[in-house]
Amino acid sequence: MQLAHIRLDRLNISALNMRHGKRAPDISDILPSVRARGVLVPLLVRPNGQPETFEIVAGRRRYFAAKSLADERGEGDPLPCAIMEDGDDADALEASLIENLARLDPDEVSQWETFSRLVRQGRTVPDIAATFGITDLKVKGILALGYLLPKIREAYRREEIDAETVRHLTMASKAQQKDWLALCADPDQYAPRGFQLKQWLFGGQSISTKVALFAIDEYPGLITSDLFGEDSYFADADLFWQKQNEAITARRDTYLNDGWSEVVLLEPGQYFHPWDHEKTPPRPELTGPMQNYVDLHRHAAVRAAILDHPAVALRLVVAHAITGSGLWQVRREPQRAVNETVTASLAGCKAEAAFGKKRREVLALVGSPDEDGVVAGSNGDAFAIAGVFARLLALCDDDVMRVLTLVMAETLAAGSAVIEALGNHLNVDMGAWWEADDAFFDLLRDKEIANSMLAEVGGKLVADGNVAEKVKTQKKIIRDFLAGENGRLRVETWLPRWMKFPAESYTSRGGFRTADQWAQVQPLFVRE
Repeated sequence: MQLAHIRLDRLNISALNMRHGKRAPDISDILPSVRARGVLVPLLVRPNGQPETFEIVAGRRRYFAAKSLADERGEGDPLPCAIMEDGDDADALEASLIENLARLDPDEVSQWETFSRLVRQGRTVPDIAATFGITDLKVKGILALGYLLPKIREAYRREEIDAETVRHLTMASKAQQKDWLALCADPDQYAPRGFQLKQWLFGGQSISTKVALFAIDEYPGLITSDLFGEDSYFADADLFWQKQNEAITARRDTYLNDGWSEVVLLEPGQYFHPWDHEKTPPRPELTGPMQNYVDLHRHAAVRAAILDHPAVALRLVVAHAITGSGLWQVRREPQRAVNETVTASLAGCKAEAAFGKKRREVLALVGSPDEDGVVAGSNGDAFAIAGVFARLLALCDDDVMRVLTLVMAETLAAGSAVIEALGNHLNVDMGAWWEADDAFFDLLRDKEIANSMLAEVGGKLVADGNVAEKVKTQKKIIRDFLAGENGRLRVETWLPRWMKFPAESYTSRGGFRTADQWAQVQPLFVRE
């Protein structure tokens, strides 16, 4: 785990955060503390794949509180963050950070006294940071309190001065600090605080070195650093503008020499309105027609070549089925249940458990980090297809066929004639995968059909003897036979006609789609 201060614009909420996607949280309880002392407990973050940007795994409310404060002040401080590595446990890391922070003194002046004592004992800034689970920058910021006059430190300890004011006072000379204290002591004078204090220190203009268009090491004037952070400012505004205007003129001349038709310099205070202009992209190496020419000829050559490589084509087909493309739209069977009863029954199904095990094995083959995910039907781009294709090229034919089989299974449409054709062709034994459960009997509401089922498990004599009974009673008798309870002889294997391959109806009323679908496709699959 690495500790660092990270700018707000380089942070976003991770999808792994349990509150990701919800509305902004209530921060009213922590905002006063963040306003007074800043964010103390580091946020847990991890790299999000973009250069120098991170996603927040834990610390969402601290992030929103810091953003709110930045909106108030017009600028935001970098946040202390613990950068997670692969395999790190977020809960354990956050608990450790909180435990380490609990060792700190309650106020920053007391922390300064502690850190100063440790420095005198030979401890380095990284040593102190590691001991208390905070960043080096945080330690340096606390030690910067030593640049303040003792009266200012004590006022800060008593919370008579806020953190932003103290931060700006670390940029003040000792003479300026004395002048500021004199303003505080004079009831007829106003002592500026916060942003106004920064303006007072710099004579009305606080210009950050971040906006300079020239090299900082070429600036001959004084630069004042903010010892609580990473900001620094030009002490002489006139000298800054002299160097800045020189850099602007040089940049204008460079653009004109590069062939620009015109370069317009705006007057100070005049704003550029981007909506009044259209951004001109750089001239591409190829014209549109030439790019089309190249694309089509390369496509023709590759398409002809792949005809002699069926094994490669197989892998490319599987990659398209997994990832999808502009020409391929493959969707998984969503297995939508009409109610919770059906959902619960499917979740406990033997076939689903076996399928889940096989799917996890295939996910490992294709290198998916989500062992509980799905394989087929993504909405990927050409790069994603190429990534899966490269992975499949490294697999043997048997493993590729395992992946292909799983993809096909995931994309089989439930309730379709294909299920009937495939189940009969494979001679699927439903008895090995299914048995009558509570959901089945709960959904069985037809008295005539219940009596026919009773005849299957208990015989015609028992069924005829209970033909006038309520459907609830007949279902209870069927369950007694299946369980061997209440004096009934146990029936080991029973499949309703609905569940067999091929499926059959109990009545001539019609309305059984499964049987109708099999009747439609049966002539196509005549067994010899």
